[in-house]
Amino acid sequence: MDTNSFEGFSETERGNTYLTGGEGKVLILIGLNVNEDDTEISQFLSISIIPDNYPAVNVDEMKIYLKDLENDIKEYNDGWFVNKWNLPFDAPVNKAGYIESDLDFEGEEE
Repeated sequence: MDTNSFEGFSETERGNTYLTGGEGKVLILIGLNVNEDDTEISQFLSISIIPDNYPAVNVDEMKIYLKDLENDIKEYNDGWFVNKWNLPFDAPVNKAGYIESDLDFEGEEE
């Protein structure tokens, strides 16, 4: 890993995405290179904390099309609370702010 690539790197949830699930689960997505028109792969730093896993904390580089990220969030984060949402598509959340896999990204049932 090139240690100079993160020189001066500092991020918060302000411009990123922060989700929490039950039992202390956390997912933070930090946009490194986001292609908002989804014609190319976007790059994120993904930080997850899943206390009942070992290892419980993972930091990974994620390269993904935004449409695929939408589908993954709906599939793997159903029932999670959206603390902060800064992705270039609407969150599939109910009125209480929880992700619902049976909602489309305008908050209506599919």
